[in-house]
Amino acid sequence: MVMTKITRFFLFALVSLVLFSCKEDEEVDFTNGIPVADFSYSPEFPKAGQTVTFTNKSENADTYQWKISFTAGVQIFASTDKELTYVFDEAEDYTVDLIVTNSSGAVSSTSDVIHVVE
Repeated sequence: MVMTKITRFFLFALVSLVLFSCKEDEEVDFTNGIPVADFSYSPEFPKAGQTVTFTNKSENADTYQWKISFTAGVQIFASTDKELTYVFDEAEDYTVDLIVTNSSGAVSSTSDVIHVVE
């Protein structure tokens, strides 16, 4: 599994937050593992009007939240499905975010910019 710098940073930040926010006598429950958000998509260079399939490769996760936005930050779509298909209507760059949570409440996220062409 390839982890981007952003994913590693969020994973480090999550573990640090959990470890340093606990009281001295509190135990951290890692029995469900630390979630790691990850996805791929196909086709690699989608065309406007073409269906894009997002494959969820996340580990140790129970809930999923997808967000698709214009790169300017305006959200245009959201889903809580584990897997996702989406048709981008216009040739443009879009940001796709995946936020995952496990049953212990630990969270991980990742994002990618999708370049949709004519």
